[in-house]
Amino acid sequence: MLGHALDHHEVIDSFVAKNRELCAFELSTANWDAVTLVTKWLKSFWSATTQMSTTKCSMLSSTHTIFRGLQDDLHNSLADLPDNALAKLKISLMKAHWKLSDYYTKLDESPYYIWPSCE
Repeated sequence: MLGHALDHHEVIDSFVAKNRELCAFELSTANWDAVTLVTKWLKSFWSATTQMSTTKCSMLSSTHTIFRGLQDDLHNSLADLPDNALAKLKISLMKAHWKLSDYYTKLDESPYYIWPSCE
């Protein structure tokens, strides 16, 4: 299961094609490809958020690991972007990766992460 709209891609396309007043809202193959990419990225964020919020006692080391995994997922998504991906999607994903890099640098510079490893 990819996502609600993606699970019903064919049905949505068929319904829109049969209703003239909706034809202006028909999604092209490129649009569906963009929805698929964004869904994949959002699932990475959802997974990281879920992992961090389901633990009863958050530990800085596990949060750091989850955070790093999210950054790696975005990096891999950038590397795997098809050449025909919409420019707006590429820019948005790059900005998200840069923002995570900014936070990761702040975590790396924090003494709170280093202190537990010194004991």
